[in-house]
Amino acid sequence: MVFGTVGAVANGLTWPLTALLFGKMIDAFGGAASKHDMVNRVSKVALEFVYLTVGMAIGSMLQVSCWMATGERQAARIKNLYLRAILRQEIAFFDKYAKTGEIIGRMSGDTFLIQDAIGEKVGIFIQKATGFFGGIIVAFAKGWRLASLMMLTVPPAILSATVIYSVLSKMASLNQAAYAEAATVVDQTLGSIRTVASFSGEKQAVEKYKRSLKRPYNSGVREGLIAGIGRGTITFSMFVAYSFGVWYGSKLILRRGYTGGQVVNVIFALNKCSRELGQGFPCLASFATGQAAAYKMFETIKRKPQIDSYSTEGKKLDDIRGDIEFSDVHFSYPTRPNEMILKGFSLSISNGTTVALVGASGSGKSTIISLIERFYDPQEGKVLIDGVDLKEFQLLWIRGKIGLVSQEPVLFAGSIRENIAYGCDNASQEEIRAAAELANAADFIDKMPEGFETLIGVHGAQLSGGQKQRIAIARAILKDPKILLLDEATSALDVKSEQIVQEALDQVVAKRTTVIVAHRLSTVRNAATIAVLSHGSIIEKGPHSELIKDPNGAYSQLIHLQESSKRETHPSLNNPQASSISYMSHENRIDCVSSTFEPPILIDPRDSTSVNQFEEAPLDISISRLATLQKPEFPFLILGSLASIVIGGIVFPVFGILNASGTIGARLSIDAAMVKGLLGDALALSLQNLATLVAGFLIAYVSNWELALIASTMFPLAWLSGFIQMKFIAGFSRDAKMKYNEASQIASEAVSNVRTVSSFSAQEKVLQLYRQKCEGPLQAGIKLALVCGTGMGSFALLNCFNALIFYAGARLVEEGKTTLSIVFRVYMTIAAIRQSQSTSVVADTTKAKSAITSVFAIIDRKSRIDPSDTSGLTLDTVRGNIEFQHVKFCYPCRPEVTIFHDLCLSIHAEQTVALVGESGSGKSTAIALLQRFYDPDSGQILLDGMKIQNFQVSWLRKQMGFVSQEPILFNDTIRSNIAYGKEGNTTESEIVAAAELANVHNFVSSLPQGYDTIVGERGVQLSGGQKQRVALARAILRDPKILLLDEATSALDVESERVVQDALDHLMSRCTALVVSHRLSTIRNADLIAVLKNGVIVEKGKHETLINMKDGAYASLLALHSSN
Repeated sequence: MVFGTVGAVANGLTWPLTALLFGKMIDAFGGAASKHDMVNRVSKVALEFVYLTVGMAIGSMLQVSCWMATGERQAARIKNLYLRAILRQEIAFFDKYAKTGEIIGRMSGDTFLIQDAIGEKVGIFIQKATGFFGGIIVAFAKGWRLASLMMLTVPPAILSATVIYSVLSKMASLNQAAYAEAATVVDQTLGSIRTVASFSGEKQAVEKYKRSLKRPYNSGVREGLIAGIGRGTITFSMFVAYSFGVWYGSKLILRRGYTGGQVVNVIFALNKCSRELGQGFPCLASFATGQAAAYKMFETIKRKPQIDSYSTEGKKLDDIRGDIEFSDVHFSYPTRPNEMILKGFSLSISNGTTVALVGASGSGKSTIISLIERFYDPQEGKVLIDGVDLKEFQLLWIRGKIGLVSQEPVLFAGSIRENIAYGCDNASQEEIRAAAELANAADFIDKMPEGFETLIGVHGAQLSGGQKQRIAIARAILKDPKILLLDEATSALDVKSEQIVQEALDQVVAKRTTVIVAHRLSTVRNAATIAVLSHGSIIEKGPHSELIKDPNGAYSQLIHLQESSKRETHPSLNNPQASSISYMSHENRIDCVSSTFEPPILIDPRDSTSVNQFEEAPLDISISRLATLQKPEFPFLILGSLASIVIGGIVFPVFGILNASGTIGARLSIDAAMVKGLLGDALALSLQNLATLVAGFLIAYVSNWELALIASTMFPLAWLSGFIQMKFIAGFSRDAKMKYNEASQIASEAVSNVRTVSSFSAQEKVLQLYRQKCEGPLQAGIKLALVCGTGMGSFALLNCFNALIFYAGARLVEEGKTTLSIVFRVYMTIAAIRQSQSTSVVADTTKAKSAITSVFAIIDRKSRIDPSDTSGLTLDTVRGNIEFQHVKFCYPCRPEVTIFHDLCLSIHAEQTVALVGESGSGKSTAIALLQRFYDPDSGQILLDGMKIQNFQVSWLRKQMGFVSQEPILFNDTIRSNIAYGKEGNTTESEIVAAAELANVHNFVSSLPQGYDTIVGERGVQLSGGQKQRVALARAILRDPKILLLDEATSALDVESERVVQDALDHLMSRCTALVVSHRLSTIRNADLIAVLKNGVIVEKGKHETLINMKDGAYASLLALHSSN
């Protein structure tokens, strides 16, 4: 900063000193006794111009390099501080105030604005301020009378700048808030792209994004108008001062004995003041924008959370036993303070014992887990561990003693090894493998191409639901916690895997205190205590053996519901022959887990344009193409362009002709400041520069072609310098952008999964990874600063042509080939051209072009599966006949793994078909292919006898209703989430009817805001079962011809599942249904059950037929389910 400031001051002083030398040059031309003496005097002043130019070059290089580097470093530091502060906050902060999209938007967009404000713009402002005050000093020193009169125009300009800065600052703050809201829309849309695509919600998302941009757009228009008025006022003041100076200067020459050089000194110096003020004005706009962006970020950075993850205060014991006690706990979520979740809840859990929490969805089971983790603090009562209030422990330390496996497993982009070791960074490979074996994950990991080093993608997208859950269990096991919290830990597992994992968990929980939340009562029978919750209170508790003694008790009723469901599913289990089916070999065991999250569907690398092309596309975006995007603004663009051409391009060169006799008053440069990138001032600047170039060369060559030709030799050098600089910048910007994308992904994953990060006390791990990813872009930014600084320094050296023009002009005057007035006319026009072609905007312009290159790459990408394409067939009536004919398929990101080898399956209209099979066998892939998230590599899929590729994509998807294992809700009201099923076009009565069928209406009606309740980001304000029922209501509302259920009832408690299953049975009776489930109660009534293995169907038939096939795959599955 010190060197940058010194360079900026030196650079700023060069222009007042140039005014002095210009005055000396006029006196050298006009005060010489002879032409030979004139050449000698001009030569001496020209040499001084050279010395000054060298100083300017050094100052420019220091100014640009140092301040750009400072901006890069400070921006990186602010990003780290902000992410650190975000990860420090309590969970309630994310529920109430912060959304992932907004946070990431601030880390990328706002830090760029701050960097712009505290980086090179500071250097420019110091330079302009120094030039402003330096000009005043020179003017008053050379002629105070003339300077005093001309200064009368300066206060209005300063007042205008001050008022407009204040207005722009307020508007910028509003803009940042609006853009942050828009970023949230983008984040939740792209983060839920399968749901968006399934419900043909692309148009809804675009319209919502447009609405979120309307406010900042209108504000931006007003901001541009105000900024234009401000700049116009300053320019007007400059020309008024010019006019007064020329008029009054001539009076002083005649009456006060002023020399022409003195008058030029004063006019040039004060003209520079106005010009510096005008060019410094955009810096004020940048400061205002940066200040507004910084305010919100530093508000978060300075915020002290109520539950501080980084606090070193609190108790740290040698170890804990693991006794847990809830003492008269009352709790409500911060977003719904009037809705009490726990009401006087009391429960004691002795160390080393297992307590199971059961009850209906929303009864408070997962809330208890959150309180033990201290994600929240109760409003009343206490949560005690070993008799010590949880609030008294050091938070990081106590969380290190607790392991958590949640209902919806959260994994991070990286390798399997890194994810298992997430809770224990120092774990050895042997320890990691042992944990994987205990979690029944080692076998499928070993089958992966890279084993434990296999990359699993964002959110673990490369793994099936069951595989992800087993990785999450292995992660918790490796942590070796004293307290283990299992929130539906085996809900995503098939019967076989559940049994093996449950045995492993039984071994693990034997040594530690364990709290289990489960809907499947088979997983809690061995618990020392089972507590039945209802409306936030315990209505019954005791061991399984005691609770079942009361046939009318709540637990017994739950058992009865599940047992009756099981008997309905396979009534022949009481048959000794059926029960004696042998426990099948490992190869024949059936894993019914669904592959809920498949690889991302946004980009298929087999398309003609691959994702890599987004990152590596050449920087070949023309200004004309950008202009075409602004057709609605063409009237304003034409008016602004004419102003740019007339004022900037023609006025200054022509002014040299109109004032040639005095050779004074010409403004030497028009350096249009860069405010908002390529689409704003850069477009006007390009037109202005073009007009200046044409008009300037025309005037110069008409005036004196010899002198103009000599002066023109500098332009090839200037353009070559700019070209080389732009190439360097383009390379650095492209590399930095790719690396910053990786850093942003780490931040986005951490923020969106902050509960998992907090649970494993992994904040420092995340920050370390983020800093590592930011190191490359930071170094690239510093190199960029050096390149830009060198470029500016080399360009400043071209001011040596001032000396060359005057010296050559003097020689031509000596030889009688030109006159003094023509020399100054040529000088003024060439100076205007040189300043207009300045590369001072190269850095910002190139950065802007780099950014829009990736945007146009996406816009131009031609997708093979395009939901916006209106071509293709549509049918008046859909019967619902579906056929898979010899389908072969592998995911583009894993071409070596074939999912389907030869899939053949016919589904008749209004028939229900269930798919079961091993984890990763392709059950969810079949659903994805049917929705055309992908196309098969060979074979075909038919709907009513026609290839689905022939149908219009959006129309095809509108015929389907989809419910996935992990329900995706949007950060909106419950009403809006249900109405999403009909793209928002529905009545209140239809919404209520769908909610009633999905058994969610009563719950919603009990909420203070009812259907207007905001569900939070990804539905965080609802329990897993509540989210699932809202998702079911969304699908029911659509009344689809084809229903796709991928573990649709896996998150429901027994009572809700029964009611919802009845609703689904009613819905499926009117449509074609494809069901993926490992809960056999869901598929017992299916018209056809197909067992998938090794990419083909090995067995299919009705339930009653399959269970009688001795040693059959399905029958063996039922036997295993029964024994479990």
